[in-house]
Amino acid sequence: MAFGISWMNNNPYVRGTQQQAATDPLAEGLKSFTKGLSSLTSALAGTSKTSKAATVQEVPTSESTASKANIVANTPAEGDIKTGDIANNLFNRMMNAEDVKISVISDEISALMSKSNPTPEEIQKIQTALGEGFTKLGGSMTKFISKKYGDGSETISREAFMKFQNEGLSDAEIQTREASNNNIFNRLDHDGDGVISEKEMSAFYYAMDFDQNNTGNGSIDTVSYYANMSILDDPNENMFDQKMNYTYGLLSKDEEQGN
Repeated sequence: MAFGISWMNNNPYVRGTQQQAATDPLAEGLKSFTKGLSSLTSALAGTSKTSKAATVQEVPTSESTASKANIVANTPAEGDIKTGDIANNLFNRMMNAEDVKISVISDEISALMSKSNPTPEEIQKIQTALGEGFTKLGGSMTKFISKKYGDGSETISREAFMKFQNEGLSDAEIQTREASNNNIFNRLDHDGDGVISEKEMSAFYYAMDFDQNNTGNGSIDTVSYYANMSILDDPNENMFDQKMNYTYGLLSKDEEQGN
């Protein structure tokens, strides 16, 4: 999986929409991206590209239930490398425009989220499940990247992130994407301490769950993946920063409450 839109330049599903999104006001945010989603969605079923990462026995699709697509159900609270490897494979499939979904919640929580008037207790249950789920996902991806490309610690250095982003690229391609990759790293390094922590990676994936209407369903699919990646390497502050500020705050609140 690579973060950002530099790898999308030659993708026929998003090329035109990406150019349009770059000129639209930030207030429009992801709405400008939806013009290209219909062609992407129609192409998903016929796409058969696969990644070289770890294989998943049965790949969850956009039609899969929350529980069936939940890859963190049996993952430790802090995440693990195995789950990170599986997630990386699924994100690679999304990058190849396959119809894929990653969920971090159960069918029970999904049903509560669909209720029009959940009780305060149900809202708290939903928020706890989302926080725990995306913390597992973020922690797993952080451990995976750090182990494979860094020093195996619980953070991702800029150097390790660049190795992850640039794997398999030529020297010319690496140079072309340097500024873009630095912008992405700086965006994910929420507190500016020079490394991406597990909490920051968790907030990043949590933010990807929110669509242009600021609603989420506890999952990331190919359409939401493309929509968020299209603005990730923007050097200017945009609506993704606002979403990540919000989700980082939610995770901080969970920590304070001991969740």
